[in-house]
Amino acid sequence: DNVQATRLAVKHLIALGHRRIGFLSGPIRTISRRERLEGYKSALAEADLSTEGGLVWEGVPSTRYGDAEAFELGRQGAQGLLSHSNPPTAIFAINDYYAFGVYAGARDMGIHIPSDLSVVGFDDIALTQVVDPPLTTVRQPIAQVARAAVERLVGRLEGSYTGPCDHQTLMSQLIVRGSTTRLQDS
Repeated sequence: DNVQATRLAVKHLIALGHRRIGFLSGPIRTISRRERLEGYKSALAEADLSTEGGLVWEGVPSTRYGDAEAFELGRQGAQGLLSHSNPPTAIFAINDYYAFGVYAGARDMGIHIPSDLSVVGFDDIALTQVVDPPLTTVRQPIAQVARAAVERLVGRLEGSYTGPCDHQTLMSQLIVRGSTTRLQDS
């Protein structure tokens, strides 16, 4: 549930006192990215906070794909968001690779995580635990997703499942690590 998972992450930042929370993504063309943006906006609206003032950064399309592009777009997005006259104190990145790019962009600008900027990613890939500080992120239930997909595929192959593809919602979990902290002014 991308909407609820993102709401959970953004509400964590709000609970830490952050009021200017950036949203950083590449092109928002996929369902998961649209749902994550919806969750971000929903959490801010519930807290009576605005998304105005340059808080949403959407990277430009590119011919390159993969982790290297995500990292570089994260760097560019961080520098774009943090260059505003009233920059965010926290950034939610669309995935962990973008979040790693935020680390690099912030470092390039002399901004320290988490004392100057809190960062949350999405996916909980293995590298989230080895970056410094370890990344707070949303853990997707990958094993459950894989199991559900295999069960449906096997059911189709064996002929025991012939209905239309149904939708199953699986819940994610916020993993709090060292990249988020209470805002010093609150």
